Amino acid sequence: MTSVHSEEKILTVYAICERLIAMEQLLSILYCRDVFHDFRKPVEVMYPHLAATYHSAIRRPMELGTLLLKVRKHEVLTIHELRTSLQLVHNNALHFNEGILRCCVLALAKIFPVLYDLYMIVMYCYFRSSTNGSNV
Repeated sequence: MTSVHSEEKILTVYAICERLIAMEQLLSILYCRDVFHDFRKPVEVMYPHLAATYHSAIRRPMELGTLLLKVRKHEVLTIHELRTSLQLVHNNALHFNEGILRCCVLALAKIFPVLYDLYMIVMYCYFRSSTNGSNV
């Protein structure tokens, strides 16, 4: 092997190591953020009472802890693989919580007109009182 090929191989290995470090750092940041608390460990660990239901609905479970371990074990090597796995976490959450999300959206749709009406009444009363107060 020539020195040029050896140097290219070293640069390639170096680039892969840099990418793995960056992916691990990204996952570590996500893992530590409170907003991602529910995605740190498998459902059966976080919510044992939901495990059977979850596994009947989700074919390929994935969460941040497993993904971080896969990066550390070099089972996930590319940005594409990382993105695909993160998308799987996202899609699983949407699929499993679909009914809950639909209920929330329907509840908001029912509540919003009431809140809007209340807001309009408050604003009407405020402007009416401020207009009447200026005439006195």
